[in-house]
Amino acid sequence: PKKSFIHPDDVLLIMNLLHSSQSLRQQASWVPVCLPGISPDGFVYAYVYFHTKNIGLVTITDVTNDDMFFELNTRGKAIFKELA
Repeated sequence: PKKSFIHPDDVLLIMNLLHSSQSLRQQASWVPVCLPGISPDGFVYAYVYFHTKNIGLVTITDVTNDDMFFELNTRGKAIFKELA
């Protein structure tokens, strides 16, 4: 498996995105994001799902196929179901 590393500046960008956008907290979202530490020449995609007001899941991927949102949505909801 490929080892992943998220640069601290990219974490700050993700946190700023989540903090500044209330709409991301209202429904599952699929958002293109420029994270220079991961992909300086393009976008990656963030799946964002908030289970409650302050508890959410963010998954970063470079996969762009049409089914990825639905796959991550199913997995995200399963994670919160297991934690309940």
